[in-house]
Amino acid sequence: MGFPRRHPVLTLVLVAVLGIIGVIAWTGTAVWRAAHTDDARRVGHADLIAVLGAAQYSGRPSPVLEGRLQQAAIL
Repeated sequence: MGFPRRHPVLTLVLVAVLGIIGVIAWTGTAVWRAAHTDDARRVGHADLIAVLGAAQYSGRPSPVLEGRLQQAAIL
């Protein structure tokens, strides 16, 4: 005779739970894909690296800027 009828509230809760699970799965997939995409590998050579946003005192870099400059030199 077909499927038994369910209470509309139970159906709504089931749809909401499945929707939440779908959003969580989609978000997790998007985060995983973004974390495993390395666009830097495609760059063969760079002529310039911009080191932004740190202080310098009378021409001497602050410890934060020094760390950023060292990382830029590594790159």
